[in-house]
Amino acid sequence: MQTIYRFSAPGRTEISGNHTDHQHGCVLAAAVNMQTTAEVTLRDDDCIRVASEGYAPVEIRLDDLSIHEDEKNTTAAIVRGVAAAFRQRGCELRGFDASVRSTVLPGSGLSSSAAFEVLIGTILNELFFDRKLTAVEIAQDELADFVALFRYNLNFYTALTNQTDLFNQHRINNHEYNTVEHIVARCL
Repeated sequence: MQTIYRFSAPGRTEISGNHTDHQHGCVLAAAVNMQTTAEVTLRDDDCIRVASEGYAPVEIRLDDLSIHEDEKNTTAAIVRGVAAAFRQRGCELRGFDASVRSTVLPGSGLSSSAAFEVLIGTILNELFFDRKLTAVEIAQDELADFVALFRYNLNFYTALTNQTDLFNQHRINNHEYNTVEHIVARCL
């Protein structure tokens, strides 16, 4: 039986400084009790397939992480951009299938796209990058700036937990379940 990995990333609300993060300003944000989750299984090839509930399935190949103009502002652009950012950092990626569900309402101002970006980044970091990046690094401007080239839209999303344990890990049915939780604050 194939191992199923479970991951999640919360939505967020901006308490102060709404949208100033797009210009590297100060923002105080907090995670909300809505989340984007994924069940992931590894593949033996270089294909990432994402099936998000309510959206058309997305498939990208890891041998082509270049910008695709026809993907502007799409899920495929986010997946390709996050994968390219990890590859640029030296990550040896491989394919996976992800089944994604979200209670973060699109267009609600609760950062559903950012939650999805962090979710994909967390999957890549956990499965292929030996947790080399912290939750903050996954969410911060270095990765977001690179993804912005693919999305044509900066969407900063920060997540900060305590200093010693950036992920709260649970065992559910013998599978890892990773979540970024707690309040977020970022000021450049």
